[in-house]
Amino acid sequence: MTRVVLHVGLPKTGTTWLQALLGEHRDVLRESGLLYPFVARDAMFHGALEVRESRNFYGLRAAEVAGSWQRLCDRARSWLDERQAAGLPATAVLSHEVLAGATPAQVEGALRPLADLEVHVVVTARDLGRLVTAQWQERVKLGDTRSFAAWRAESVDGPWRADAARSAFWHRVDPADTLTRWTAALPRGRGHLVVAPAPGAAPGELWRRFAEALAVDPALAPSLPPPANRSLGTLETALVRQVGDAVGRRLPPDVRRRVVKRGWAEGELAAAPPDPASAPLRCPADLLPRLLEATEAWLRQVEGAGHAVHGDLGDLAPVVADPGDPAPDEVPRGPLAARGARGTAERLVLRGLGTAPSPPRPSLADRVRRRPLLSVVVPAWGTEAWLPACLDSALAARHRHLEVVVVDDGSPDRCGEVAEQYAARDGRVRVVRVENGGLGAARNVGTAHTSGDYLAFLDSDDVVPPDGWARLVDSLERSGSDFAVGSVARWEAGSLHEPPWMRRLHAEERRGAVVGEHPELLGDVFAWDKVFRRAWWDAQGLCWPEGIRYEDQPTTTEAFLRGRFDVLREVVYHWRIRDDGTSITQQRASLVDLEDRWETKRMSWASVRRRGDAATQQVALDRVLPGDLHRYFAELPGAPDAWWELLHRMVRELWGERSLVHSGLLPADRLVGWLVEQGRRDDAVAVVEHVAAHRAAAGGPLPRAVDPAGRVRLDLPASVLDVSTVAPAALAVRPHEV
Repeated sequence: MTRVVLHVGLPKTGTTWLQALLGEHRDVLRESGLLYPFVARDAMFHGALEVRESRNFYGLRAAEVAGSWQRLCDRARSWLDERQAAGLPATAVLSHEVLAGATPAQVEGALRPLADLEVHVVVTARDLGRLVTAQWQERVKLGDTRSFAAWRAESVDGPWRADAARSAFWHRVDPADTLTRWTAALPRGRGHLVVAPAPGAAPGELWRRFAEALAVDPALAPSLPPPANRSLGTLETALVRQVGDAVGRRLPPDVRRRVVKRGWAEGELAAAPPDPASAPLRCPADLLPRLLEATEAWLRQVEGAGHAVHGDLGDLAPVVADPGDPAPDEVPRGPLAARGARGTAERLVLRGLGTAPSPPRPSLADRVRRRPLLSVVVPAWGTEAWLPACLDSALAARHRHLEVVVVDDGSPDRCGEVAEQYAARDGRVRVVRVENGGLGAARNVGTAHTSGDYLAFLDSDDVVPPDGWARLVDSLERSGSDFAVGSVARWEAGSLHEPPWMRRLHAEERRGAVVGEHPELLGDVFAWDKVFRRAWWDAQGLCWPEGIRYEDQPTTTEAFLRGRFDVLREVVYHWRIRDDGTSITQQRASLVDLEDRWETKRMSWASVRRRGDAATQQVALDRVLPGDLHRYFAELPGAPDAWWELLHRMVRELWGERSLVHSGLLPADRLVGWLVEQGRRDDAVAVVEHVAAHRAAAGGPLPRAVDPAGRVRLDLPASVLDVSTVAPAALAVRPHEV
């Protein structure tokens, strides 16, 4: 007996895994009488596209698919004829999920080359709950940027019956209608429904059921490869949506499918360890009645048509979310921002177009001395007035073997033109123009366009001293560390001064340090006073959070926790403090600013908890994360209710168990922090106003008093605060503060 089995999907029901198994074991299967025609790479896919007349959707030319289906059928027929002539039984399998959606006319065309052969049709089916999220995720990988809610409204919430004007989703996932279309011209009994096992089934159960439908011994393919297309979680799926939106139409469909879908989403991203902030995709529970109704109706049709069933029909009961599970498109903002979608998209576009960045030609001196290439990324937005000084300082740096990539981040002024003028005069400067995406996105895009041995970042309103980068690079060349960091001078009111806290952090030079030995260095949160070894940066998958302010701290925290670093005493960067109030750090009174600061603190704390030891965690919680809270406390008088409520939640979440009374804040700020923890808004405002008035009138710290136990504490008037209602630790003044 010889026959052909057409395995026609459905999509996302294990078909790719089954095809991989058939391909891997095709030699032993062929010897045992089962042929999986292997004409050429993608032959099954191209043949299915020819049947479906859908090559345009995948960006393929007519010549790439023409005759593909006929060649597969001819290969199957030739082999079956050989086996029949030898008196041996044989089965040939043609398999692809794209076939499932074929129209009756397309089915007729697909069966024509198989005339006079015994043809069976196998449809693999999976529970609708998992299919709903799997189908949405597949659309996202192909470039659909709709949210789950929007996709569901258009694809799932409408009619599901075959006799109605239903969506493509319902057409693709209906096993009864698929079997009806594909077996309409075949004798009764030629249709087979293979039920994909429920979650938790034995690894080989799907193959066992499929082999039963093929009438072959499942032991012929004993070594099962793991599924190659791991399902992505909520966070990864959201990232794919953002990357897809940023890629847009810059890549042809076939290149996009190869580079973005296969190479990145199903390759790099799927192979990476799952993110702890990512939840499994779960179908919303409110869809259960509709999914059950459709499933039960389809199974009645399958039974009535006399199709064979392989597996447990109970496995088709829809799997839906439990109470409290997040919606498929519900993701935490911070972890998503940290994945750097715009930078990833830029890297994929450059890869897809084959236009990797080319470094500038080094000077003769650089070639002779073998100086490493330093890449400098300069994001520019609204800084036309300061950009010339910034670029002049970069190009005058003692380390001259560098490339400067200026990213015009959709700037409303002439930043792009200024940068182009510099690029015309100096071949080390290149300009990349993008739509506005914020500082983090601009840095990531710029990084994708660099090619140096080392990587640095320079804000477009700041400058670098002549020796800054040279000192950092020279240190890394000697030490082999992953990055180097130096001190910073504030450029304010026409003069430079090194903040005392920065001087303390960089008081001692170090080589090859690790953060567990010096956890206080987590307080150096800046992107631009560091030079990173590029190979290490890429190997760690580092990038800057996008779409959020204060993006420096989460990434520099990760760098300190992961790498070895050098610490230099010298000032390597001049940080301009603008007097026009337009810089990000001068907008703390806004709710958006507080939301972003809160999210980046949460992200940084999550990294420390995940990678830092107990001592590092304590330093981060007591001395690093509270560092700028006093600036927010100063905004309490007159703050809107929503701003206060967020600040209260923020402080309670991070310091509720330990309390800010243990922090490195000044005594008055520790007291305000404790009052915020307790929800005592009016008292907190009163103390802030009293401290401001005292400093304006007398200067210096608040007066001290000694309590009955002999402890030194803050002394506040009863009209400001009833100190008897305050925990002694919140009023305490430490010995070095007296």
